[in-house]
Amino acid sequence: MMILTTLPKRLNDHTIRIYWRTGLVHVGILDINIEHDCDDKELIAELIAIEHLIFKAQVFQSRGQSCCFKLSTILIKNSWCNLWLDDLESTLKAYLSM
Repeated sequence: MMILTTLPKRLNDHTIRIYWRTGLVHVGILDINIEHDCDDKELIAELIAIEHLIFKAQVFQSRGQSCCFKLSTILIKNSWCNLWLDDLESTLKAYLSM
């Protein structure tokens, strides 16, 4: 099973640093700039990072394996973002089955 773990940390009013890893070897940092004023910048940055890592950076290189997400922002786990994650999950399943 492939596991993507993310952890956001606010650097300043507009920049959120996302620490991520998939296993022991593949680790990295993404800095996400959010210029809009909102309360949930960590949440937004973590979602942007997850989408980037899966579809652009393609951190899940092996197709046909199951995937798991270990998310840090509590709002992702308990809010409207579940709808976004459901959509992302179905897209990811279609992508991995290709």
